[in-house]
Amino acid sequence: MTHIGYVEWQGYAESVAFVGNSLLGTVHRTSKHALRKNFWSKFPTFADEGIAQACEALATYTYELPDNIQSGTALDIDDEYKKLFGEDGGPAVPPWESFYRSGGAQMSDGEATQEMRTLLDAAGIELKSVYLGHEDHLGIELLYLSALCSRIATGDDPGSSPTTPDEVCSFLREHPLAWVKQLHAAVAAEVPHGYFDLLLNLTEAILHYLDSRL
Repeated sequence: MTHIGYVEWQGYAESVAFVGNSLLGTVHRTSKHALRKNFWSKFPTFADEGIAQACEALATYTYELPDNIQSGTALDIDDEYKKLFGEDGGPAVPPWESFYRSGGAQMSDGEATQEMRTLLDAAGIELKSVYLGHEDHLGIELLYLSALCSRIATGDDPGSSPTTPDEVCSFLREHPLAWVKQLHAAVAAEVPHGYFDLLLNLTEAILHYLDSRL
């Protein structure tokens, strides 16, 4: 396993947390600053070509938005989110691992939901009431992954067992990395070249790069 320094771990924690939060609500509620000019030129790429290309695509997308991010174009991104993930109704693209693990037979509250619930409880992570979905939502899995990386970077709470890179690696491969490609493909088929298609392209690039470092 490659040695990863504390600063690098924190960089992973922050990057993964950003994409995780961005998948948990409309852009105006979670990540409006991502639509500002030059945001993506400053996003950490870790000198990885895949991450850099994903950021460049997002930079091109946001550069073409009107200067006023409250305009109709930006609001269309919120409509895209609602269409894909069903904030106002049933999702066109279910964002829960249980759906993909069961081959589409179970929407959520499956084995993956229970596994994530157990992991979150053991880590002392409590979901905010603003999110009333299921624990195996990709955004929540990414926030849990971010918490693992952050605990290695900054140290665990006193009295708790140290978080290890092996723990990060196991969770990464068993959960988000095991199904993010399927989710991305479904999003790309529903709204090709949209904001969340590009965001999931970045998410995949970050997860694959972190896996390569582990």
